[in-house]
Amino acid sequence: MRKKNRVVFIAVIAFLLYSCSPTTIEIIPTPIRTPKTIPTNTLTRLPPTLTATVESTKIPEPSKCPIVGDPGSSWERYKPNTLENIVALASQVSSPAINSGISFYIETSGEHQIPSCVKAEYTGKFREISEERIFLIEAWSGIFSPERQQRIIDNLKHEVLLIENLQEYWIPVQEPLIPYMENELTKNEPVIVFIIWVGSTYLGEETDHVFVIGEFTKP
Repeated sequence: MRKKNRVVFIAVIAFLLYSCSPTTIEIIPTPIRTPKTIPTNTLTRLPPTLTATVESTKIPEPSKCPIVGDPGSSWERYKPNTLENIVALASQVSSPAINSGISFYIETSGEHQIPSCVKAEYTGKFREISEERIFLIEAWSGIFSPERQQRIIDNLKHEVLLIENLQEYWIPVQEPLIPYMENELTKNEPVIVFIIWVGSTYLGEETDHVFVIGEFTKP
């Protein structure tokens, strides 16, 4: 509803300006709440052991409107999944590199970013993203989309705590989504988030898989 109202409002302004002046005026669309830097590739050639388990219950999709200026982006590649499962998939993909002694693994191919829509419990808790995760996000964005790197970095400053089967997951979320989450969601109630995997870090004895939330909706 927010987006529809904005579009109608802009159309009325454009008509008034055009009818009142012989000079053609370019109307810049008001920014809309949409995910940033979601790649357009489709998860395809994963080995059978990496195939996500698809739930029979249909997951509601978020807004169909893509990123402004990026008509190729799509939500259709996001498949129903679980946080537990996508962590396992990320581990299988990154483990060869991690086991070889690499501290950071960056995933830029749409083939293995595991785009998923996941149902979890929203806690209403946010915190700043750790320096290690920021470093990974900066490296990932610099490879994935150099021209948008600063925009991506500026939009990923905090992460939200989600719970699935009593397991806690801190997941970075785009800054413009946070006020909408706080206003539209209820603490300790379910939420559906749309996420991709951007890479993993290995520090000490633990591997940290980093995902990014690009959109959310209520079940």
